[in-house]
Amino acid sequence: MSPEAQRFLAALKRRRTKNRRQELETVIEAYYHAFPERRERADQRDQTRSLLLELEQAGEIVLPKGKVGWQAAPAPAMPLWIQWPAEAATTTPKLDHRTFPWIAELRFVASFPCQRAVKTSHEWANQNQPF
Repeated sequence: MSPEAQRFLAALKRRRTKNRRQELETVIEAYYHAFPERRERADQRDQTRSLLLELEQAGEIVLPKGKVGWQAAPAPAMPLWIQWPAEAATTTPKLDHRTFPWIAELRFVASFPCQRAVKTSHEWANQNQPF
């Protein structure tokens, strides 16, 4: 990714909200913030589009698919929004009851053949509390 694309991406991230999508106005504001010296240039729209395509190719953003999500005029066409890629779901590793460091009184649980037996035993113990 080019240094210009990295600079633009940093400006986009500073304007990121909780929504995965950012409207074109926000994208343009980020471009002007990243490159204030280019505000009056005639080719700023071309450069913005080029950088957006580079960021999409790098997997940093997602651009609309199809003509509906694009502003056709003035040329070149610009996306009406960009979207941040979905973040990978973080999963909590499952407890392996066979390798868990059980206290001496509960070591027998490691010998159970499946996690379901451990869960059933746990639920039974919770329901039969002496309090």
